[in-house]
Amino acid sequence: GLESHARQWAKSSSQEYFFDWLVTMDRNLGPMGEVDYFDEEERSAYELKLSRSITYKKSKAPLDGENIYVLSQANRFYASPGGSTKKGIVHHSSFMAGQGVKGAGHMHFKKPGDLERIDVNSGHYKPKSDQMYNTLMALNMGMVELEGVMAVPELTGEAYPAMDWLMDRKSF
Repeated sequence: GLESHARQWAKSSSQEYFFDWLVTMDRNLGPMGEVDYFDEEERSAYELKLSRSITYKKSKAPLDGENIYVLSQANRFYASPGGSTKKGIVHHSSFMAGQGVKGAGHMHFKKPGDLERIDVNSGHYKPKSDQMYNTLMALNMGMVELEGVMAVPELTGEAYPAMDWLMDRKSF
């Protein structure tokens, strides 16, 4: 965890601030090995098809359990249960090869394809409520049923019914 990283940083000859060093570590050689950055072809295997049920575009398999996700600048969703590939660890930064995104976090499915909860928990991107807004708007546009979905728009925040939270944001 953070303590072992802090010890590593203290022992290193790095002139970087700890958190800058940590980001560099994550990007290059993370504590568990190299982070896999996907090229366009590899990325396509993780692209989602949005409808009432959320599935992978290529394999048509519904998402299940807990998945990390990103919303690209082009409003495309990519997700994975995480883990690793032959090349390395799958992190939020893997999907877009470290480039900026409109949203990132975790999606939880109570049954295959049926979104139950979504958050902005990403150590790499550190999203805030604006990114949750982008994410929920994109899901809504994709015809994903948000009724009954809980959204956690802040890292330390509480869960809100997604549609209510979105409507409150739209009224500003």
